[in-house]
Amino acid sequence: MFTVVLATDGHKERVMAQVEAVADYPCASEEIEVLIVNVAKEIQSDEGGKINIEEYADMPESASNALSFFQSEGITARAEQRSGDPAEEIIRAARDADANQIILGGRKRSPVGKAVFGSVVQKVIFDAECPVLTTNIEVRRVS
Repeated sequence: MFTVVLATDGHKERVMAQVEAVADYPCASEEIEVLIVNVAKEIQSDEGGKINIEEYADMPESASNALSFFQSEGITARAEQRSGDPAEEIIRAARDADANQIILGGRKRSPVGKAVFGSVVQKVIFDAECPVLTTNIEVRRVS
């Protein structure tokens, strides 16, 4: 079985481009297992501790839609909510699942934007132990 970690950020079009990339794989319904991962940033409590967001946050609609799509196509899939640093949690999820690939939805950012805000995609690409595929919604759109 080929295991894919599909990391979501709640952006519907970006997630659907990722879903389409998986669905386009040959024999997807017979040979692919998908772990849909959404990572929420940790929240500090008033007392200085961290709140476990996994207990309170709902999966974004885009992740639920991806799960429903995979199930309707006969592709084995499950969803998981995590909290913490997004890049670290995506990499940890891939390691825990013994994933063969990570699929991320990229977005355009200026070089200054990347330097100031960082890039989850960039960190995952550099630090992941398995191949990383990035999708781009601009490429997927057909007029």
